[in-house]
Amino acid sequence: MTVRHVVLPPADRLVYEEHLAQCASCEREVCGLAGLRGLLSRVPEAWAVRRRRLVVMAATVLVAAMTGAVLGVLFFCYL
Repeated sequence: MTVRHVVLPPADRLVYEEHLAQCASCEREVCGLAGLRGLLSRVPEAWAVRRRRLVVMAATVLVAAMTGAVLGVLFFCYL
């Protein structure tokens, strides 16, 4: 199986890094994902399809959690 690395264009990478430097919440979330690649690389090749599904599921959970956090903050700000 070929491992593909996603590389952001330089302008997008700069925006991403600037945002992380100013947003502690996003920085914590990204740091929390730091070990994910290493853990997923231990999954056997025979499970490649399942591994792909695990990555998609992990990303979905992360997006849902971040969306919930943002909505929670907005909700409490407007109470």
